[in-house]
Amino acid sequence: MDRELAVFLKTQFEGIKTQFEGINTQFESINTRLDGIDTRLDGIDTRLDGIDTRLDGIDPRLDRIDTRLDVHDANFKSIDRRFDEVQDQNRRTHVLIEDLTGKVELLAEGHEAQDEKLDRRFDQAEAGRKEDRQHLEALMRATYLDLSRRDDKIHEPAELASRPSVKRP
Repeated sequence: MDRELAVFLKTQFEGIKTQFEGINTQFESINTRLDGIDTRLDGIDTRLDGIDTRLDGIDPRLDRIDTRLDVHDANFKSIDRRFDEVQDQNRRTHVLIEDLTGKVELLAEGHEAQDEKLDRRFDQAEAGRKEDRQHLEALMRATYLDLSRRDDKIHEPAELASRPSVKRP
């Protein structure tokens, strides 16, 4: 009977160990995904830096156009055309920035969803651990009760054991 109990407990502990290993694997997978998201965000930061540099390059162009307007009123049509080109570039850049902003917001929503998933999985794992612990405690109580009964029978005097009126739990 004790050997069967030991085998049963060993099987239970191995099952719990397997469950914890599965949870750890899930956490490692989520961490890998989060690392990927971080890498993507770094790429977006690099792109935004490039756009910022482009925008900084537009400012000197506008200054040169203003200077040319002051100096060359006769060439107004040419300068006006160049200014329109700069505005088109600025519009395209603005569209790119809006697109990147949308992507950043989308990534942030995905990150938030991942955080919520992590919280749910953590709560599920915590509930599972509590349930497993309660189950183990119940098993341990039953084992100790059985051992206590066996110990009482071993130490019970022979005269008490022969009396039918004495009952032990």
